[in-house]
Amino acid sequence: MHVFLLITQGAQAPNAALTLNRVALGAFFAISGYHKLFNASRHATLTRTLQDDGVRAMPIMQWLLPGVEFGGGCALIIGLLSVLAAFGLFVICAGASALDAVKRIRAWQPIDRADWLGDLLYLPEALYCIGLAVVMLGGPGAWSLDATIAAHLAG
Repeated sequence: MHVFLLITQGAQAPNAALTLNRVALGAFFAISGYHKLFNASRHATLTRTLQDDGVRAMPIMQWLLPGVEFGGGCALIIGLLSVLAAFGLFVICAGASALDAVKRIRAWQPIDRADWLGDLLYLPEALYCIGLAVVMLGGPGAWSLDATIAAHLAG
């Protein structure tokens, strides 16, 4: 009977699931943002991509976007202001999808709308948006600084 429940109900470990999702996303964005900020080659690639996509205010955006990635990623790892961090990262991912990722889908030449949707869901940006939406909708989980601070404030 226990195997059946595990197969149909999962492990029933929402705190572990929320923490795994939050920390994995945080690690990705912290590492990615760090490299775009401090590695000249990665920063140059980001700058070229932003220019090719017609992003305005380049002197600000070339530093703001990776700064938000790095800071938001670190915030997700420790679970501090997680929903706000996830929202900021979601905006960046949605923008990257609209400006750059859609070009990749066009190049793949989807055969119909279902194939186009499949291609969209294949993109890392779309999957990151989904994971970030989980943080925004489900919260950071009990194993976070946010939960610790909330419990302390509640008395």
